[in-house]
Amino acid sequence: MLCWETLQTHLTTKTLARRGDFFSLIDSTNEEAKRQARAGAETGSVFAADYQSGGKGRLGRRWESAKGESLLFSLLLKKPLLPENLGLLPLLSGVAVCRTLREGLGLDARIKWPNDVLLGSRKVCGILAESGSGPDGLWAVVGMGLNLSQPAFPADLEKRATSLRMAGVKEPDACALLSGICNRLEPLLSAGTLPDAYVPLCQSLGRRVRFTRDGRTLSGIAAGIAPDGALLVSLPGGETLPVFSGEVTVQGIYGE
Repeated sequence: MLCWETLQTHLTTKTLARRGDFFSLIDSTNEEAKRQARAGAETGSVFAADYQSGGKGRLGRRWESAKGESLLFSLLLKKPLLPENLGLLPLLSGVAVCRTLREGLGLDARIKWPNDVLLGSRKVCGILAESGSGPDGLWAVVGMGLNLSQPAFPADLEKRATSLRMAGVKEPDACALLSGICNRLEPLLSAGTLPDAYVPLCQSLGRRVRFTRDGRTLSGIAAGIAPDGALLVSLPGGETLPVFSGEVTVQGIYGE
């Protein structure tokens, strides 16, 4: 359970998560953040919930989570916290989550490009970034769902998902995790560039990947990350293609 007063004592940020709201039940923290963005809420506002009735992930997928088992929150970002390249938002968020789990809990957290955080080959955190504009300019919303206390997952997810509890963390502290992520994310947003630390954290690199381009399924080796956040894929013929978005299947992750 999140407590606003406790969160504030954990934060070292100037702006991020210094205002916002917590809910027992909501349709989606991202949807609430977007509603608040249109209503003129301030940059850095955080919206968190114990349960989402309509949580969502990338590509229109639903995000399912039993009440109280996950840390579910969204951050509203406007200038000056908004980087010029909005495509970097899920990558920067992934670095912040990884650092929090590694430095705070001693877990070997890594990133599946562009927006999943892994423990081993299973997903422990998903990240969804969306954007829009209003009277006060461009805004973006970054939503995160971190699995905390699930003891197990259904058969269709058991090869793909894990939780902090399953990784050996007996009582995950939601406030400490939320503040830790925000404390590490704010300087990354202020810098506005992809840090060198992203590459050693990215578990996709060096592996065979599949993706779709112009209706064709292509396969190659994930060879690097461009400064703009694109995944650079080396094809068998020697060509290197940048992949900016969409579904990328990575060999050895999620049972692939």
